[in-house]
Amino acid sequence: LRNGAFHCLRACRKLKGMEFTMPQSEVTVLDKGFVRLVDAMGSDLSVVNAARVSFGKRKDMFDEGDKKLIKYLAVHEHTSPFRHAYMQFHVKAPIFVFRQWMKHQVGCLAGDTEIHFEKVHGTKNGTEKVTIAKLYELWTEGNHSAWCKSGRQDYKARLMKRKVRCLDEGTGELATNRIREVLFQGRKEVFEVRTSSGYAIKCTADHRLWTEQGWQRLDACVNDLHHFKAAFHKLAVNGLAVAGDGRYRDASYLQTSYKGGKTIRDMAKECGCSPESIKKWCYRFKIPFNKIDTTFEEGLVPWNQGKRYRLPHTLGRKGPNGRKGEASNFWRGGVERSFRAEVGVWTASVAKSVHRQFGFQCRLCGGGGTLHAHHVIPVYQDASRAFDESNLVSLCGPCHRDVHRSVESESRLAARLLESPLIFKPRLNPNKGLHLHVKFDEIVSVTPMGVEDVFDLVMEDPSHPNFVANGMVVHNCSWNEISGRYVEFADDEFFVPASFRQQAKVNKQGSDGEIEESNRGPALDAYLEACQGSVAQYKKMLGLGVCREQARCVLPLGLYSEVYWTTSLQAVAHFIRLRTERHAQWEIQQYAHAVRTLIEDRFSASLDALLDSDKG
Repeated sequence: LRNGAFHCLRACRKLKGMEFTMPQSEVTVLDKGFVRLVDAMGSDLSVVNAARVSFGKRKDMFDEGDKKLIKYLAVHEHTSPFRHAYMQFHVKAPIFVFRQWMKHQVGCLAGDTEIHFEKVHGTKNGTEKVTIAKLYELWTEGNHSAWCKSGRQDYKARLMKRKVRCLDEGTGELATNRIREVLFQGRKEVFEVRTSSGYAIKCTADHRLWTEQGWQRLDACVNDLHHFKAAFHKLAVNGLAVAGDGRYRDASYLQTSYKGGKTIRDMAKECGCSPESIKKWCYRFKIPFNKIDTTFEEGLVPWNQGKRYRLPHTLGRKGPNGRKGEASNFWRGGVERSFRAEVGVWTASVAKSVHRQFGFQCRLCGGGGTLHAHHVIPVYQDASRAFDESNLVSLCGPCHRDVHRSVESESRLAARLLESPLIFKPRLNPNKGLHLHVKFDEIVSVTPMGVEDVFDLVMEDPSHPNFVANGMVVHNCSWNEISGRYVEFADDEFFVPASFRQQAKVNKQGSDGEIEESNRGPALDAYLEACQGSVAQYKKMLGLGVCREQARCVLPLGLYSEVYWTTSLQAVAHFIRLRTERHAQWEIQQYAHAVRTLIEDRFSASLDALLDSDKG
């Protein structure tokens, strides 16, 4: 204690006569916004020590030589030491600013990571896998199309309607969510993680994965990312509820059984599962089958060897002799197929009068084209209204397909048209696939894969902030924002610009100079009228008993919200570089400058090196 007091006194004497100021912790931005530095871990010195730990060295003072080392790390993309420095910000900004800010989050996935889409909620039916790099291309550039002048067809709206497999953390079952944003996060160092069941994914060190102990960063799951020896957590992977005793998922059991001469049927009977499950896991572990499992017995041949068939239309799924009633995958319950056929004939006969009633336009989008007469109250919900012409409405093809995607979408349309809340009974489908559950696998290897382009997703439903990628459950962007489901927004908490800019003639998404002086007053009046009107309608809906999560839909993008943002030094530098360029929107430029002001004293050398290397 004496030595500590002595050194403290000596330090105070050295500071005598010098001006000492505490680092700034808050910067005011725009008219009502701010950026606060809540917490910070590390400094330029900690970056240097993180780089030198590989050689067993450590320094207590930062000098000019360390600046050269930091510059070398940034230029040669040795970015892992910069990710050891972390900081947390409390930000108040308009929602439209956060929509741009959200693209700069920590924790990312490599471009070849496959995202799991599916058609049926929570079941193994119609699953499709698309790489996240391809998803980003479709999201930003659209799909190749020979019918469009530009050669690209807008694909974002279609992707936003598709269901992505995710985890319900409460039940452990796999559910579905939808994508709100696909983000490109630049180039970062990634690591390939492989589990005992053969699952593998490439992600950054700070990406969070679902484990038996909840969400954990990758670097917290193992002892060392560059020299893997032991894992501290098991990772959640995609799969069905285990049949039988689950031994068929053990590679050592399958290998031993194969060497012992057991057939697939023998192993399936022993494990209490189907032969197909044994084959699946043998393929995954690259274990060959015994000859008896893949060939006919000696002297026997398939009865249809060499024959070719042309299936009649009656065997198709829409044929009259196809599976009927409860045996059909399309069975919704309520009525038999013959009755539905009668309803179809009658609906076709009155369709033209229904379309004439609605001016030959879609009731939802107002479009034309091929129209369908849709039952507002579906036949399987109330058969008594099957032949009621007042129960029919005109819908175009795309809208008709969207409505029939789920019971929820059908009930939403009925509630909208009838102006009363409705809850439809669920469809009956005994052939619906088994519900999927996650299981937990041990990590068997972690391999550094170098620097790659990385991406991430933002999910629509905040109650399921995750998705399944390469068969593993991973978290989406880390972003904690005030929820309009829990709090009521204030009356006057929206951004009012000091001036209005005109649209740039060259840059389609940017602005250039102020609008004419004669238009400034009317523009401000229109802006205030729209914002105040939206907030007034929001308050009115709350007064009518509408829940907050629905009433907030009418609020403007200029409304202020608050966010806690926890990120690494590398991610902050990437955000500052992109959002301080002259092409970025002026409002978010102010926030980027504020972030730099708050951390510049603490990380001056690191920021300069990272920003210079990015520009180069």
